[in-house]
Amino acid sequence: PVAAPVAAPLRTIDRAEFESIVRAEAHALALARGFRNGSPFADWLGAEAAVLARLPSEGLTLAPSANDSSR
Repeated sequence: PVAAPVAAPLRTIDRAEFESIVRAEAHALALARGFRNGSPFADWLGAEAAVLARLPSEGLTLAPSANDSSR
């Protein structure tokens, strides 16, 4: 099977915008489980992974942070 081409990102978001999106996603995760049987840290990690996974499909890319050692 041939992979579908990935469209070029339409917009780059900075760390502050990314964290705002993750914060809202983490809150939604906590709300969905009634704020029970979980932790804010686990909600944050789950939200961060979900947001990172869907950025390309939304035409977004995350700008490297100032302290990103991979540059």
